[in-house]
Amino acid sequence: MDNSRWLVAFSLLLVSGYFAAVVTADEEQTTPNPVELNIDFSFEEKHRCSRISPEISVSGIPAGTKSFMVKLKKVWTGGPKGEWKVINDGSGIIPAGSLKSDYFGPCPPKGSHFMYQFTVLAVDTDGEIIGIGNAADNFSAVKYYPVANPAKLQVAFAGPDWNGEQIPTGQQCQRFGGSSPSTPRLMIKGIPPEANAIIMEYSDRSYPRMDQGGHGIIGYRISENTKQISIPSVPGHSFALPEGFFIVSPHQAPNWDKAGAYMPPCSGGRGNTYYVTVNAIYQSTPETKECKLLGQALLELGKY
Repeated sequence: MDNSRWLVAFSLLLVSGYFAAVVTADEEQTTPNPVELNIDFSFEEKHRCSRISPEISVSGIPAGTKSFMVKLKKVWTGGPKGEWKVINDGSGIIPAGSLKSDYFGPCPPKGSHFMYQFTVLAVDTDGEIIGIGNAADNFSAVKYYPVANPAKLQVAFAGPDWNGEQIPTGQQCQRFGGSSPSTPRLMIKGIPPEANAIIMEYSDRSYPRMDQGGHGIIGYRISENTKQISIPSVPGHSFALPEGFFIVSPHQAPNWDKAGAYMPPCSGGRGNTYYVTVNAIYQSTPETKECKLLGQALLELGKY
């Protein structure tokens, strides 16, 4: 086999290993065709190092669900942190404090960005799992509440290197030979006057586990009444960000490539599609998780 064919085969082997590793990391007990549950919860500061579990909302509950088995784990970097049984009262809500016994909530240092995941299993009277769902959050994640008519932002690349069709050479992740990869510089116009931060969610549309901000969610502080701004680049695989930036959620695959706020495209050249969602928000204080979503736009980064 010549060198070029060997490299292609090796890259494909690495990529297939990535997907297998990701699936294994989130593996839970399943039965044939369990219903997918919709799970929602939010960590607040009062839940840090606390014996009071957060309220968990569960929808899409299948008929015959007698109870829920709730599991908590640290995403990617840690194993299970416990599991608890809760009776299904039909409300679709697992009330705050329902996880009794040995529950002790996540206790990350302030300023860290570890993600924690609740998995909820719907169990019938025979003990069979008939539904499963999960959701993750951290203590710094931002939640958006749209205003009545959010503005349509105008977002474009601020330099010639990115064209929205193909990821520029060298801007892929380190695992596949990236050379000092970083986010593209962005020019944002039409910013609502009340906005005091821009939040960028970097995603892989082709791989659900890395979609919706899986490649990192990064914020940038702006002054109110800023109509347009050029957002600088952020280095990949690093938690050291330029002045003005803050981490909402780091990229979600530190076991695949080096951890950091942003992971550059990392599919190994499989043609995955990458994009960034740009949000103009109002955040009353840097510690506030609930924010007004004042404007939004999506920009295609390209394929890799």
